[in-house]
Parts: sequence; C-alpha cells; structure tokens
Amino acid sequence: MVTFSLNMDENGLYTQFYLDYLQERYSREDNPVYAWIAYDLSRKEEVASPEWVLSYLDEVAEDLIALAKGKTPKREPWKRRKKKANGRSVEPRASEKIYAILRLGKPNSRNAFTRYQDSYREEMVLGRVLKKMLQEKKETISQSIAEKVAKEMAVSVESVNQWYYEWEKLYNPPTLERIISRMRLTKRKRRGK
Repeated sequence: MVTFSLNMDENGLYTQFYLDYLQERYSREDNPVYAWIAYDLSRKEEVASPEWVLSYLDEVAEDLIALAKGKTPKREPWKRRKKKANGRSVEPRASEKIYAILRLGKPNSRNAFTRYQDSYREEMVLGRVLKKMLQEKKETISQSIAEKVAKEMAVSVESVNQWYYEWEKLYNPPTLERIISRMRLTKRKRRGK
C-alpha cells in the first residue's frame, strides 16, 4: 500500500501527492509517460524533479549518447527484426532504437501512449470524484458524487465506484481532516504566522 506525502502548492493543488501518484503508476505499469508527466509538472510547479524521474532520464540520456556516438547502449532493448524478403536479421533503424531506448514500446505489446490513454480516463474520473469530495467535505465517495461524476464523464455509476474503491484500496488516500489541517498549516506558513 502506498502512502502519500502532501505538499500544497500555491494553487491549492497537491503537487507532491500527484508526483507520488505518478511514481506509483510508473512503477506499477512500467510506463515512462508517467516520468515525462512528472518532469513536466515539476518544471511548471518549480519543484525539484523526483529522483525516480532523474534516474529514468539519466539511463535514457546515457543510452542515447552511446547510440549517437555509434556505440552499443548499455541497455539494448530492441531485438533484431527479420527482413521480410529473405528472412535475414537486420539492424533496427535509428528511430526504432530511440523508441526502444525511451521505453515507449515493448515487443508484442501496446505502446506507452496507448497504455497511458487507457489509464487517463480513469484518472480524470478519479480527479473529479476527489474534487467533489473536498468541495462537499466528504471522507469517501457518496452515491450523489458517483452519479454526478458519471453523468459529467459519460461513464456508468458502477465504473465510477469501482475505480474509486480500487484507488482507495491501493493508494490509502489521506483523510479530508488531514488535508484541511495541512492546508491551514501551509496558509499560516505563507502568511508568516
């Protein structure tokens, strides 16, 4: 079970919470799109990029530089593909090597973008649920919240509930009381009290 830390940014968003969430998704799904999203968020919110993002970027940079120098990268994730005409093994094109180094595709699997898009709708639904829970000061999802979000997002109430309870079980979200308490502390610190 993952437990998140909460650092509220200037806009009232939980940047650290979201970065932790992205790290967990990155680890669980082995999808580098989450590392790129975390890097982008860190830059936009002017916070340090997490170590796991920097590790990914370091590995990728090392292999891309090796490839640029004509050397064999440490992690050579591609397999020799068969030429259709005569069945000979041929070296993958540079674009295929770069795609593989960035870990954007796996053999016999959907690419990282498709896998991320599949998860994105679920994330958007969960985001709406959590926002409504905060607005309504609810500790957990209610039937009315599930119905509102289902209507807004054009999904079934059952899907909303299923995704929420799976998320709650996996991520151990902070209670509303802890979130509000943290918000008050952060506001006091900004005011210098």
